Amino acid sequence: MTKVNALDENRVEDPKKLVASADSIPTIKEDSLKAMAVAQGHKKVGDWTATDNYPTASYYMADGVTPNVTWITGNLTAKGNKNLYGIFIVEGDVSIKGTDRIYGTVYLPNEKSTIINGGGSPSGSSITGSIVSHGNISGTGSHITVQYNPTYMHEFCEFLKFPQTLVPKIIRWIYT
Repeated sequence: MTKVNALDENRVEDPKKLVASADSIPTIKEDSLKAMAVAQGHKKVGDWTATDNYPTASYYMADGVTPNVTWITGNLTAKGNKNLYGIFIVEGDVSIKGTDRIYGTVYLPNEKSTIINGGGSPSGSSITGSIVSHGNISGTGSHITVQYNPTYMHEFCEFLKFPQTLVPKIIRWIYT
């Protein structure tokens, strides 16, 4: 991980928010996320270059409750002062250029995926929310700055897959 800055929700640098070379990443319900993206019409097959205020200029769908989820089967490129919103599942690489901003969570399920920021103003955050990556995160040019947003992270954590709940069993009875 190079040239990556982590900020807390108050824009104060917080290295504890940055975990490099983690032993493991929590298991995510990818099927559920992908199904939401398909149902919302946000599946992008192959490489995709983002449009401004994608998909609705809001983290949430029109209902104000459900997050926008976009599934990109290739690479995601954001360039030219664009704003993107929601949860992004990117099977390829992410390239954030210039002063582009992502408001939400970027999830990279593949180890070979990389996030690269090719420049832009160091005064703003490249991502307001979070990155969950099985691959590398590398800032070229000036930086990648991720400002933690607890609301966006909470929404993403709804898709964590936990082990099956154990059911208590009676092993023996003791008669007194």
